[in-house]
Amino acid sequence: MAAIPPDIATPLEGLAGTWSGGRLGRQLTPEIRTKMVDLTQMTLSQKPAGEKVEWRDGKLAGTITPQIRFQGPDDLACREFHQVLRSGSAVETGYATACLAGDGSWRLLAE
Repeated sequence: MAAIPPDIATPLEGLAGTWSGGRLGRQLTPEIRTKMVDLTQMTLSQKPAGEKVEWRDGKLAGTITPQIRFQGPDDLACREFHQVLRSGSAVETGYATACLAGDGSWRLLAE
């Protein structure tokens, strides 16, 4: 499997940082961020397209829904995915694309 050049993708841990600008994202503790990253890694690796994975931690809850795999830059295996973060009636959503690195981890595709 090809190595992902650093200018193409960033660690999936950066995903949790994308939520920090929103009201709900500011409620994410380091523990919840780690849980989200781990669950996203597992979802992208193991779940079929369209299968929603749910999580809950106190008042916060969310879903991760992977989409179909496709060949990305440099023939990398990539997937788009949709995430939803909820707390009560407040909802924030996000879309991202991740590609599979040589070490078996998923990394966010740079925009």
